Amino acid sequence: LETAALALIPPVSVILYSYNIMPGLRRLKDILIIKNVFVAGAWTTYMFLTATYFNISFNSTVLAMAAYFFMRFLINTIVFDIRDVVGDKVYHTKTLPVHFGELTTRNFLLLLNTISGVFLFLAVEVGWLPHFAHMLNLITFYGYIYIIMSTDERTDKHFLCDVIVDGEFLLWPVLLIIGKILLG
Repeated sequence: LETAALALIPPVSVILYSYNIMPGLRRLKDILIIKNVFVAGAWTTYMFLTATYFNISFNSTVLAMAAYFFMRFLINTIVFDIRDVVGDKVYHTKTLPVHFGELTTRNFLLLLNTISGVFLFLAVEVGWLPHFAHMLNLITFYGYIYIIMSTDERTDKHFLCDVIVDGEFLLWPVLLIIGKILLG
């Protein structure tokens, strides 16, 4: 029952995010930063869904990974907003890059990327995550690269987002396997 309830969160989230279900209220997609937090939160529910499915309690390991996932997904969604800034300005969509500008948004992302890296490091050091999870922190450096590229006019933004930024999540298991082999 818990797994089924958690499995409903992402599709229900899409409806709440995309459609104006209450007359007179804006869609969540149209509210500054709520859009990004909501999407990152919806993706993070898969961490809890997986833990529930495998009957793992929501212990410090699950909560630490969920917090890390949330920060990484938040970075991801905001980088996509940088890619879409021209269209968002035309349609008056309130995003961080439209509201604060691309450079300020990029600097915020660099800070958030640093926070996620420090958080991961500390989560390993205090024992919430296994030692081999340190290898996952290479994603922090990967993040710096694509965040800086996100505001470079010479960058193909569609390739950057659709391959490089979303491709980050494909690197996670590879880095964890390498970490397990090298760091035990």
